[in-house]
Amino acid sequence: MTAPSQDRATSTPDVVRRRRSADVRGEAGIVAVLVAIWLLLWGEVSVANLVSGTLVGALLIVAFPVDHEVVSVRHRVRPVAVARLVLFVVSDLLRSTAGTAIDLLRVHSKVRTGVIACPLRVDNDGLVTFLANVIALSPGTMPIEVGYRPHVLYVHSLHASDPDQIRSFVSKLEELAVRAVGGPEAVDAVSEPAPWPPPPPAAQPTVERHT
Repeated sequence: MTAPSQDRATSTPDVVRRRRSADVRGEAGIVAVLVAIWLLLWGEVSVANLVSGTLVGALLIVAFPVDHEVVSVRHRVRPVAVARLVLFVVSDLLRSTAGTAIDLLRVHSKVRTGVIACPLRVDNDGLVTFLANVIALSPGTMPIEVGYRPHVLYVHSLHASDPDQIRSFVSKLEELAVRAVGGPEAVDAVSEPAPWPPPPPAAQPTVERHT
């Protein structure tokens, strides 16, 4: 019988077996990303924010350690695609901020809240974490849950009357992120449209109990 870690290795795009040295570098990278998100949330770069962000990131790594048995995902940084991703995120922040402010000031508000399922095309926990944090920065949207195998991101939105628009935004953000840092197989995956409705979740292994 194939071990769970091997099953994951054959189902995840662009995977490579991870070494212990890579685990240490990966954990340091996770802390660095968490510090960057911390600074974005505070809106100010200062020694106090850097120190507190590093402490929070380190505590999260200790509280939720990386599973060293799993495989890691191969990345390839493409500078032009990274610039496109940054431009898309910044423009969405400006657009969402202005749109949300206008909606709240209207006499007859068009705010219609709801939760929208947004299927993803790449089985990559790091990508899902990145997408969730970027979506959380956008006014009017907030990721609240993630479904696995297949990955489905559930987003609470103030504009739930147009769910296709929210799914289109998440799908575009996923595509830009993969083209910026994803491997070849992940890039091929986002070349196809996201499945709708999402496929049913894979069966979870059961544990037998003996009395």
